[in-house]
Amino acid sequence: MKRLLQILILLSCYFNAFAEVRITEIMPSNVATVISDKYDYDGYVEFYNDGGEVDLKGWTITNIKEGVEDWSLVLDSSHVLPNGYSLLFFDEGETSSATAKRVQSNYVGSVGEKLTADAGMVIFSNNDEQIAIPYPQQYPHLSYCEDGFMVPTPGKENGGLVTSISNRVVSPTFSGSKPGLYESTISVELSCATDGAQIYYTLNGDIPTIENGTKYDSPFSVSQTTVVRARAYKDGMLFSEILTGSFIFSDKFYEACKGVGERLPIVSLSVNNVDMFSDTLGIYVEGTNGVVGGCYDEPYNFYRDWMRSANFEYILNGEVVDNQEVEIGVYGGCTRIHVGKSLKIKANKRSGNSKMEYDNFFQRRDYKKYESLALRNGGNGYSYVQPRWRDMFIQSLADGMNIDKQEAQPVAFYLNGAYYGMMILTERTNKDFVEHNYGLKEDEIDFFSVSAGNGYECEAGTRDAYDKMINYAGNNYDKAEFYDELDKMMEIDEYVDYQIIEQYVGNTDWVSNNTKLWRKHDGGRFRWILFDTDFGLSKATSVDKDMIKFATSEKGNESMKILLRSCLKNEDFRWKFLDQYLDRLENQFTDERIDAKHDSILNLTRLDMCATNKNCGFLDSPGNPADFDEAVEEMRNFAKERKAYVVEQLKKEFGLG
Repeated sequence: MKRLLQILILLSCYFNAFAEVRITEIMPSNVATVISDKYDYDGYVEFYNDGGEVDLKGWTITNIKEGVEDWSLVLDSSHVLPNGYSLLFFDEGETSSATAKRVQSNYVGSVGEKLTADAGMVIFSNNDEQIAIPYPQQYPHLSYCEDGFMVPTPGKENGGLVTSISNRVVSPTFSGSKPGLYESTISVELSCATDGAQIYYTLNGDIPTIENGTKYDSPFSVSQTTVVRARAYKDGMLFSEILTGSFIFSDKFYEACKGVGERLPIVSLSVNNVDMFSDTLGIYVEGTNGVVGGCYDEPYNFYRDWMRSANFEYILNGEVVDNQEVEIGVYGGCTRIHVGKSLKIKANKRSGNSKMEYDNFFQRRDYKKYESLALRNGGNGYSYVQPRWRDMFIQSLADGMNIDKQEAQPVAFYLNGAYYGMMILTERTNKDFVEHNYGLKEDEIDFFSVSAGNGYECEAGTRDAYDKMINYAGNNYDKAEFYDELDKMMEIDEYVDYQIIEQYVGNTDWVSNNTKLWRKHDGGRFRWILFDTDFGLSKATSVDKDMIKFATSEKGNESMKILLRSCLKNEDFRWKFLDQYLDRLENQFTDERIDAKHDSILNLTRLDMCATNKNCGFLDSPGNPADFDEAVEEMRNFAKERKAYVVEQLKKEFGLG
């Protein structure tokens, strides 16, 4: 705080002591206006330089958030401000002007931190030279200069209108029929409370502008699934916020499945088409601007870690219960190749709201206001080992066990009005999972992941406690105090349950992949998160698979093998593992419980899986009902038959008669 006061005192003496360069525009909430040198929509600062070139290398940048320093860093790379206007972007990872100008000549690179959208200040300082701009709370799609808010003009002279946020057109509204689920033709009527404002709308998911939108004059009819997006304009005022509404109708796929079951909740995403499907910027296509990742040697757009602005609607019992701007990005490994790709959904201040508005996505969770969600395509259950709800079923078998696992809700997914079939809305298994379920922020935890493509990664905190645990396990398993000391480092009871469920279902896409664990700083114990179990109970494994052998020697990240292998050399742990496994076999994996969990999800999803299979041509997924039914029953039978093989393997491992 003392340093902040010193900065503010200095700024009061010379707000812009470096006269040749000034900040002419700032846009922390650049969610869909201009791409950065990374082809992402990162926040930016616009400079105007009326002198010779200036290199910001070695300068210190400080971002103040609501009166407190949020972050401060020194620029390591060269960021040369040319004469005239230039843009410096803010996101993870620094890039130089030499790299950035390959994308656009007046780009001067990126800074390795994000600008806060809360009220704050950004300060550039270098000895006696200083450039800064304070700013109030920011809003998506608007930028700011020292005189007020404005329509963004990145890299160009500011427009004529610079004003207060109160001088903004009121958002349009739906005056007649509201967004939701319909059976017959309706009339859509738009209105705006600002006198003299003109509404422009689109029907394809794009954000409406005067250039690409249709001028609204009178109500129009809608008889098929349509996304209406509208914005109002008036001279002398800032344009309005964006109104979005999805009008969902029963289509030929649902009509062909009538009487099969009830409709699931609906997730409808509306996104600029260029950001989803264009070769250069699209995140949902192979494209021409990609990187290599996952299981494929070719560079694809969908392997980019890009985020795109979207409108999220959640429709429950035919009515919209959540409607807000979010950011979305593709996630997953090999399954990104599918037409319907898994998406991470992030609410944040950049998009206007840091939490999801609806508070009951997962009824069994105490935590209600999520910062992020995942829309999962079923992973390998999309086509290779259907059904799409395979992972949901496997995780349901762990209900009541001491395991960190995902809550899930099957949904029907629409993208810009097109039906993409049934998906699974779930909790994310990143650092947000820990915050949502334990109330711990990123700076309070160590968080690790193991994946086939990236190996061992520390995503938060340090690896010190993990390395200490692995080292202790590998070198002290023969000590009398081993069990008690290890239990101080990790929750052994949770670890054993985690091993039991992964091993029981025979998940062979695990140990060296799909592994995540975390702990609280200052004495917290490691816990594992169950996720992505689609290879379990499937043809990707076998009902007689010896998973103890698999998890300790056949495959696996070295440290993960060391941990379980060492634990199984300790008598106290061995008997804990055996007793707990036998209890789960007797009480958790009973035929009655397997049937109940299986049939509950099967009946819940029956209609939407039928419609999904009917749409198999577009989705490039299996569509034969007989094959689907066979796969579903094979999964059930595998879960039941597995028990006998596990018992024999436990007898062999523990020398039982």
